[in-house]
Amino acid sequence: MIGKAMARTARTLSGLGLTLGALFFAASLTPSLVPRTYLTQGVLAGTCFALGYGLGAGWRRLWAYLELPALPERWRRAGNAVAGAVCLAVAASFLWRAAGWQNSIRSAMAMPPVETAHPLKLCLVALATFAALLALARLFRLIAA
Repeated sequence: MIGKAMARTARTLSGLGLTLGALFFAASLTPSLVPRTYLTQGVLAGTCFALGYGLGAGWRRLWAYLELPALPERWRRAGNAVAGAVCLAVAASFLWRAAGWQNSIRSAMAMPPVETAHPLKLCLVALATFAALLALARLFRLIAA
């Protein structure tokens, strides 16, 4: 039962939204003037992912509302697969560099360096945050309809 619901949810996700979300996620990992723990960084990254996803999904809905021509299903799936692979590579690259970026900020603030940015924990927190925000947005859409 839960597996079917998850599969249905995965099919309804926007490819453009996931692409923008992944780019927003990667941008949230870049250096800032605030050193962050993996928990804080994960919540921020998940929120940024949700914001990017919302913009992409909104653009797709606007495109459909304006009745502009859509790509054939086969091309759309292929494009989503390529974009997904590129975005995963970008996100992985930014996660790999996150500890170095955090240490550059920590050294400027005379704080001890971190050994790792805890990328797995960070991703799990970001994924949980994104899932919660997506569920909340879909609940609002369901209520508004």
